[in-house]
Amino acid sequence: MPQRRGARLGAPQRGNPPQYDAASGGTWRPNPTLEPANAVKLDRAMKAMGTSASAVINELLARMPVDDDGLPVWATKPTEQAPLVDLPRGASYAA
Repeated sequence: MPQRRGARLGAPQRGNPPQYDAASGGTWRPNPTLEPANAVKLDRAMKAMGTSASAVINELLARMPVDDDGLPVWATKPTEQAPLVDLPRGASYAA
């Protein structure tokens, strides 16, 4: 299994944070890395729905409630939030 490069899963990227210009009105391809269990869940959902991964993710985001600052209602402020994913140090993931 190849060694995963970049920021640790669940951590923000340093030096090259993801950016999207909302004024552009264009699509965005953020290329997320998924945990194996979530990859299976996404694969099953898109097959059951007869659609693409992008369509499932877009639908999930459309249904995700956020507060006035854009923070998902299930999340805490970034300074307070524990890592979203507790992974062993040095874990590798297939792309």
